[in-house]
Amino acid sequence: MTEANLDSTSDNTAKRQFLAGGGEMGALIRAHDWQSTPVGPPENWPQSLRTVVRLMLTSHHPMFVFWGPEHFCFYNDAYRTSLGPEKHPRVLGARGRDQWPEIWDLIGPQISLVMSGKGATWHEDQLIPITRHGQTDRAYWTYGFSPIDEDSATNQVGGVLVVCNETTAKVQNDIRNKFRLQLEERLLGLSDPHAVLTIAAEIIGKQIKANWVGYVEIDGTGEYVSTTFTWAAEGFQRISGKYRLDGFGDGIAVALRAGRTVVIDDITTHPLTATSAAQDAFRAIGRRSLISVPLMTSGRLVAVLTVSNADTGTNAIPWEANEVALVEEVAQRTKSAVERARTDAALLESEARFQAITNSIDHMVWSTDANGYTDFYNQRWYDFTGVVEGATDGPAWRYVFHPDDQERAWAAWQHSLTTAETFHIEYRLRHHSGEYRWVLGRAQPVRNHAGQITRWYGTCTDIEEIVEARDVLARSREELERIATARAAELVVASEQLRQSQKMEAIGQLTGGIAHDFNNMLAVVMGSLSLLQRRVGQDLVALRHVGAASDSARRAALLIKRLLAFSRQQPLAPEAIDTNQLVAGMSDLLHHTLGGNIVVETSLAENLWPTHADPNQFENVILNLAVNARDAMPDGGTLTITTQNIDFDANQAAQHLGIAAGQYVMLSVTDTGLGMPAEILAKAFDPFFTTKAIGKGTGLGLSQVYGFLKQSGGHVNISSEVGKGTAVAVYLPRRLRVESDMTGAPSLREILSSDRQKLVLIVDDLASVRRFVADAVIALGYRIIEADGGAMALRLIDAHPEIALLLTDIVMPDMDGRLLAEEARRRRRNLKILFMTGYAPEAGSQSATLSPGIKLITKPFTVEELAEKINEALDAMRADNSTGAFRTIEVAGAGGTTDITGKIDTMGAVGTSATSTTSTTPTASTRAGETR
Repeated sequence: MTEANLDSTSDNTAKRQFLAGGGEMGALIRAHDWQSTPVGPPENWPQSLRTVVRLMLTSHHPMFVFWGPEHFCFYNDAYRTSLGPEKHPRVLGARGRDQWPEIWDLIGPQISLVMSGKGATWHEDQLIPITRHGQTDRAYWTYGFSPIDEDSATNQVGGVLVVCNETTAKVQNDIRNKFRLQLEERLLGLSDPHAVLTIAAEIIGKQIKANWVGYVEIDGTGEYVSTTFTWAAEGFQRISGKYRLDGFGDGIAVALRAGRTVVIDDITTHPLTATSAAQDAFRAIGRRSLISVPLMTSGRLVAVLTVSNADTGTNAIPWEANEVALVEEVAQRTKSAVERARTDAALLESEARFQAITNSIDHMVWSTDANGYTDFYNQRWYDFTGVVEGATDGPAWRYVFHPDDQERAWAAWQHSLTTAETFHIEYRLRHHSGEYRWVLGRAQPVRNHAGQITRWYGTCTDIEEIVEARDVLARSREELERIATARAAELVVASEQLRQSQKMEAIGQLTGGIAHDFNNMLAVVMGSLSLLQRRVGQDLVALRHVGAASDSARRAALLIKRLLAFSRQQPLAPEAIDTNQLVAGMSDLLHHTLGGNIVVETSLAENLWPTHADPNQFENVILNLAVNARDAMPDGGTLTITTQNIDFDANQAAQHLGIAAGQYVMLSVTDTGLGMPAEILAKAFDPFFTTKAIGKGTGLGLSQVYGFLKQSGGHVNISSEVGKGTAVAVYLPRRLRVESDMTGAPSLREILSSDRQKLVLIVDDLASVRRFVADAVIALGYRIIEADGGAMALRLIDAHPEIALLLTDIVMPDMDGRLLAEEARRRRRNLKILFMTGYAPEAGSQSATLSPGIKLITKPFTVEELAEKINEALDAMRADNSTGAFRTIEVAGAGGTTDITGKIDTMGAVGTSATSTTSTTPTASTRAGETR
């Protein structure tokens, strides 16, 4: 060898030093015949390639390199472990397209993008199937393609460095967790076994892309299976029936009875279906592959969940291990859910039967646990006492006893619990009318097979008439007749009052429910018309039709608003009111509305107490009553408005069903009009009742007055005399105390950017309403995301910190809007919130106030109204001060839970003197139906 050759060899050896070490792959790269490839011998490699290869070989992170236009492959030991014998070491030094043809359509464009000089790319959890160990695995990878700079190469990019990590296990675990969560959410609360099977089968079928899912149950003999439920993918027909288990092969039957899952990728090749009879059985129902999971109870096969695919004429795709595990998990969860649903259904049926039996008898029936805790009453108890359900559970039942009987009855009950002797005693119970009536209480213990007391069952029998009979035996005939006559009259009055109260309550509940549904429908109609109006352009005919439809929808919305007012479910904004000042401020409006032939006089009390109500609604009440009075005086007359302080004590309040003891501000409106007969007076507040001509009124004016006052904790009375006029007296609770904001940091006003690209989260369980709101918000220039309930909304709030506004319905199943807002505010303290409601009693409650940063819009609404409310919510929010204290209000008076009783006598009251020249007696009155 010449000296020159020696120098060349030495130089080449030095150039190869970068390949020293590197483990098994370093040795393979050194031994590879690079001379025969376009890459050339290592000593001639560009410095950038040598640097990257050295970096790759010394790294413990999976890496490989695509070099040159033909993408010749290099990889390190860490990546080698991800390859099966089909790839390693064959791909070393080979062209990438030749070695990964099954995925080149996916990664080829990504590599070309980097080679074109457009920079690096990054891909997370990318599905890249790979053939290894004799099968194609659905593998997931997180990887990045980075350019290897080379000045002499096209675009100055010589190759691509790939840093990767297989994330198959993580992705599959995430998929399983997400699947479990979806399954639990869908199955939660289901009490119908068929619904459980429907949801579970659909979820697992779609998750693993199966053609069929079937749930079969085994009969008592263990020989036959009967289809309980089947699910089929689109394009496939459901198949059900009764079959012999052994008909699908003895091996399958044995495995299932032993509790082993059967997994068959191809019935034509699997040992368990080797017989022609078994294959014919599966072909008859169109099955090619399946996973059958046995469900056992006490070691006996009771059911089988099977997931299967059809014969497509191509090679069967093997089931993956994670798919089998998923089906096994779903099978067990489904069995548990079905059993729980059947148990719940049986329990509900049993409870319903028990309720029906106890409600069919005339006695009040109750039950306690072994310790005497009362946990059940039949409907007769609630009918008799008038208490709400649950109010007398536990030891609270004794509080409906007469005070003089409580100690005696409680001692007798404790004695029975201690000795197990029969409970038998007479005592007085408070009747729903407020009176106490004598009843006979009995109770017997129920024992189990061991003689232990498990429950007590008792009854209460109304014996008031029997006790009264005892008392009157000693009375004279004259006294008896007097008492009987008076009692009959009292019963007639009380019965009529109760009937009217129950009627008004029932109508209120009905109209509230109807209003809720109509508001949701009108929200979509009005909003869609508002959006449509923006799109019709200058088409005058279309604009006229849209305008006409919008006008009708608005009129319908006004009608619904009046229905909500009557049913005490309209949103209110109560505040302190000076009633005298309110009346004085309406003077011009009243004179303009009533006309010149009506004389308006006022008698306003000095030192009138403040009250607490919605001022706009209170003005509407006064205006409604004034207009009704005007209609009752077609030839003119005098309308008198009087204010007065009223203090009802307990005895006075008890005489008048519908008002609680306390202090009130009374406003009366009296006219000198036509008056009305008793039969009209009794229907004055009925919704849609009117004596006006068709088209002259809806019959909702006084109903709206009634609903507002009841919702505000007040009361309304009416009295009238034909030919002499009618008087209305409305009562609102006195506002007793107002606490100013506590000292501390002053309130702040948060002024936000008017950027219209803010992100709005829309939450409504009704898809039609949600779609309209989404379209409207998008039309206003905001970005949106949607949720169909509270649980999904909270997940989106956690995932999207850029959400600027939560726009949510209030009445939703599972989690209502208020609970959602509270939880959202807990996570995001300054999140702006806009409530939507078409039926929200709590939204209109006198004691319910909106927190800072929370706004309310009532359905239905237009796009313009929505835009205004969104702007209010986004552009202004009062910050919490350092002490966190806000204004508190106490309101005295009735809670608004007792209904009007129709015709009621004049109430006794303690008031103050009037300041004007004209005064009227505060008779209990309100406007009659014929003037509506």
